[in-house]
Amino acid sequence: MIFKRVLKNLFHDQDGRVVIAQAPNISGGLTIIFILLKWRPLAAITGLYWSYLEIRYGVNDFRKVLGAVVAIMIVSEVFRSVV
Repeated sequence: MIFKRVLKNLFHDQDGRVVIAQAPNISGGLTIIFILLKWRPLAAITGLYWSYLEIRYGVNDFRKVLGAVVAIMIVSEVFRSVV
């Protein structure tokens, strides 16, 4: 039963709908544009802001974990490029 509850919290929103992907919000859209334009500093800033929004306000645990993973990847890439 615990596994079933974890899966429900992972992929369902508060209304019981399965949510895995969504249309990007403004910060997510800007991040995608900056990545395509190869403007890495702006992509990192908007990507971290998108990650924060997902961690703080994500509709389910999957979205929150996704935000955390992206934030970790961005921060590690920034440190790698500085060092």
